[in-house]
Amino acid sequence: MPLKSTVLSTLQDIKVSRHHFFGHCGRPGCSHAKILDIDGLIHRLGPDYEFVGNDKLQKSLVCDVCGHKGGTITLHGPDRGKAPGRG
Repeated sequence: MPLKSTVLSTLQDIKVSRHHFFGHCGRPGCSHAKILDIDGLIHRLGPDYEFVGNDKLQKSLVCDVCGHKGGTITLHGPDRGKAPGRG
């Protein structure tokens, strides 16, 4: 049976598909990561906000552990329930 592909390009796509964004601290040596609040991002940026090719979210991340501003975001499937890394 062929795999069905899904396009995830907006915050609403992420919410509906039950995928998760993880924010990762960009400070060397910190490695803190956590699941980002999709509902909060939708409230702030709108459901049609396109995150593909847009680094606004990455630049606005602030680490809860060390306070560093800036980091990376990874997308994980709906079965992922725990943030990687420390914290």
